[in-house]
Amino acid sequence: MKMNFAKTRFYLSTRFRLILLAGSALTLVLFGPGVAVADLQGVGDFNGDGHPDFVLQGGAGFQQTGIWYMNNNVFVSGAFGPTLPAGWFLRIIEGVVGGGVGDFNGDGHPDFVLSNFSTQQTAIWYMNNNVFVSGKFGPTLPVDW
Repeated sequence: MKMNFAKTRFYLSTRFRLILLAGSALTLVLFGPGVAVADLQGVGDFNGDGHPDFVLQGGAGFQQTGIWYMNNNVFVSGAFGPTLPAGWFLRIIEGVVGGGVGDFNGDGHPDFVLSNFSTQQTAIWYMNNNVFVSGKFGPTLPVDW
């Protein structure tokens, strides 16, 4: 079966990576030309429309984040999120719905959970839609986590 790339908007692989297909080339709107893959790091309603949105971080070595605004299973639009400092990543929390996203300060907006894999330091970035508002360090995780 041949895929019609011109009509395909995005593809979610079994490895939970999002790939936007445009024509016959792989591109990702949020991260610019040449970067084809981003990791799905969390889910939360960032624009307050009542629909969960995808939180993305560029593949290995890329610190750019982005939000894909969704309506059920349909991509509506996307926006850049904050660029994370070197060595920091959105923390995937196994078994937790939403992954590296949660409303930590109770303001009704999803926030980012970050960790530094070298030092095991955690941090919360308080967000308003796709905009970083402020941040605080959290506890340091045990080394074997």
